[in-house]
Amino acid sequence: MDRHRSETSSRLVTMSAQATHNFEVTDFSLLEGMGVGRYVNSRTFTAGGRDWNIRLYPDGWKEEDKAAYASVFLCLIGGANGARTKYALELLEKDGEVSDLQYSTTMISHTFGEPDAFWGFGKFLEKSKLKSPLRPKGDEGFTIRCVLTVIGESESEDVGTIAVPPSHMHRHFEHMLKDGRGADVAFDVDG
Repeated sequence: MDRHRSETSSRLVTMSAQATHNFEVTDFSLLEGMGVGRYVNSRTFTAGGRDWNIRLYPDGWKEEDKAAYASVFLCLIGGANGARTKYALELLEKDGEVSDLQYSTTMISHTFGEPDAFWGFGKFLEKSKLKSPLRPKGDEGFTIRCVLTVIGESESEDVGTIAVPPSHMHRHFEHMLKDGRGADVAFDVDG
């Protein structure tokens, strides 16, 4: 019987690309009244070999919201289909801190099927909160930050093979007890 055994290991490596894009909106009140379903977008940025932008619907994306909310979406502009992503869309105040005016701060996992596909928040920002008395007069600016990870392919790779020799500890211990050589510890059994 072969007492040699081998132990192998592998690891799963998933490729990813990350990007952060800040879309500054300087005077939101000038965008209001564009109409539901109409949008403006950020400049195009690249992540994971694909082109993206942020879409802002100042009067909302859906008619039933009655223009009470601004909608924000991440949009795949170009590149290969089937982009698997994790991303966050965050509303930043002028000082760069994440705003508490944002309706939701959830990290989104989404696979974008083809170019012009978009996904995000229909109720990103309640517009009445932008006109709060707590905000400085005339300061209707904010920044929408997109933190995006595009998830690539996963591959298994070998970590290495370790040959584990059979244990001869019982023989070594037997020899040590018989002749006393090689012992770092002496056992005194029963006196």
